[in-house]
Amino acid sequence: MREIAGDLYARAYEAVALGQYAEARTLLEKCLDDNPDHTLARKELAVVLEKLGNGRGALHQRKEVKRLAPSDTVNRMKLAQLLAGCGARGEALREARELLAQQPNNPPYRELEARLTQFRYTDYRLMFLGSLACLLLLDIGLLAGSVGIRDLWCVRLSMLLPVWGMVVAGPWVGIPKILSAAMAGVLYLILLTHT
Repeated sequence: MREIAGDLYARAYEAVALGQYAEARTLLEKCLDDNPDHTLARKELAVVLEKLGNGRGALHQRKEVKRLAPSDTVNRMKLAQLLAGCGARGEALREARELLAQQPNNPPYRELEARLTQFRYTDYRLMFLGSLACLLLLDIGLLAGSVGIRDLWCVRLSMLLPVWGMVVAGPWVGIPKILSAAMAGVLYLILLTHT
């Protein structure tokens, strides 16, 4: 592998195999600094970024792989899945239909199109915005005194779902996981202190 893809890529590949994603990311980024058209490094970086919870970054890498290697159908399937997760369902469906046009009887392509047309992919953008809106509305209502709550434990428990939604969906909308967790934590603390 070192002879084919280079030393940095081989080291990054080994780091991925060991689950050391942060180190692999650093090595792959250095590899791409040296050679921006290194298709294997971009594919591997997309995998690493997805493991690290950076859906937007993974999507960017998959688009670059498509530009460099448009005939890579595995990458295009993964690109369609990432597009759907980022809220670009129409673009994801176009990718799936282009793949189907090339191989109409391919079962994975048919399954991908069926999932996309039946809304089986989570739209993380909507998840993030819905969670944020839920927490903000309740916090504003509590601070303004317009919301009266009888079962405090029930409200506190039910607000954990929007907190979780913000943390999970944050990286998909371009907000680092730590920042989205901090935002959700602050909004939840406001709720706790005013109930």
